[in-house]
Amino acid sequence: MDRTRLDIEDRGVPAALAWACFLGSSWTWVIGMIAPALFVRDYGWLGFVAFATPNVLGAAAMGFVLKTPAASRAVTRRHQDMCLRFSDVTIAYHTFVMGWLFSRLLGWPMVVVGLGATAVIWMLVQRRTATRFVAVGVSLISLGLFVLSWFTDHAWAGVLHDAPRLSRADLLLFVPAAALGFLLCPYLDLTFHRARQSTEANTGRLAFAVGFGGVFLMMILFSLVYAWVIVQMATSDAVGLDGLTLLWIILAIHLTLQAAFTTALHMREITVRRGNKDLPRIGAVAAAGLLVGGIAVFSTALPFGLTMGEIFYRCFLLAYGLPFPAYVLLCMIPTRRPVAGRTRAIVWLIATLAALPFAYHAFMAETHMGLLAATAVLLAARLVLDLFPFKPATIPPPQPDP
Repeated sequence: MDRTRLDIEDRGVPAALAWACFLGSSWTWVIGMIAPALFVRDYGWLGFVAFATPNVLGAAAMGFVLKTPAASRAVTRRHQDMCLRFSDVTIAYHTFVMGWLFSRLLGWPMVVVGLGATAVIWMLVQRRTATRFVAVGVSLISLGLFVLSWFTDHAWAGVLHDAPRLSRADLLLFVPAAALGFLLCPYLDLTFHRARQSTEANTGRLAFAVGFGGVFLMMILFSLVYAWVIVQMATSDAVGLDGLTLLWIILAIHLTLQAAFTTALHMREITVRRGNKDLPRIGAVAAAGLLVGGIAVFSTALPFGLTMGEIFYRCFLLAYGLPFPAYVLLCMIPTRRPVAGRTRAIVWLIATLAALPFAYHAFMAETHMGLLAATAVLLAARLVLDLFPFKPATIPPPQPDP
């Protein structure tokens, strides 16, 4: 196997385009395929803009902020534990959605197909060259399905004309939190680091620009086509096979391929760093997500006016809206003067716990002032790190690449 070969740096436009497909599809997961539909339902078409703009710009920027493969390797060495936790939550998030929405779309056979596709893709992407071929294939299939969807019933456009559930003021309060999350979360994604470490400086920048400004942007525009299906499944009882249409078949293929690809990539990144001995733990994480998804299928509406499935979905989304971006803000971005890593971790933990009640209430009860309060807590914690005279950090000597 050559899955651990990070010492090869690809060059040239063809390599950049292949890695662009890798990046675009690795980020087209159960946030990019589902959250836009819910945001359009809640905020109207401006909700999609508020979601897409920081998402595309934040992900693309990583290829320019981390200017070289060496810079990416330094980040993953120093923050490997949190990057691995990011992958754990991502895997559980995907299996949860498989158990919840996949079963509502075409029944439990689709769940089995999704898990099987994940296993097959995981075996295929063990080799570097195969990874790029699989990425290009998955991207082209999804983009082809996007084109095919235009020949289906265009009732999907109605979701863009429905009156938003929430107000324009709520949208304005949502924007800072969305920007903070989407601008910072990419730096914990090991699949992004895989692409950055596998491409030389200019090739990597082109891959990130095309991957998110082109491939990924097209993928989330695709989400508007089937938004009404997602909203129907997320807010009502199981739909089942009786509603089978061409659009549903298109959606089933797209969801399965993209979710399986992303899950398989994160599984691979964990085993690269931890070895196959971690496969039982990965299986337990995936099973836990699947179990929660199965519970959500049989639930009824709960407080806050949401189904249990959407409540669980928002709980997962909260991880990418609070602890992960808070970690990047407080523990990864350099401070004005060196601060010990342990001190930064303590500040991160305190700030995250202090912001959690505000963020949770905002995500569930949709009291959007809570989003502003949570964001303010994190920014205040950052000011503390920059201005308070903590004991200086000890800078360790450079370590050789693994």
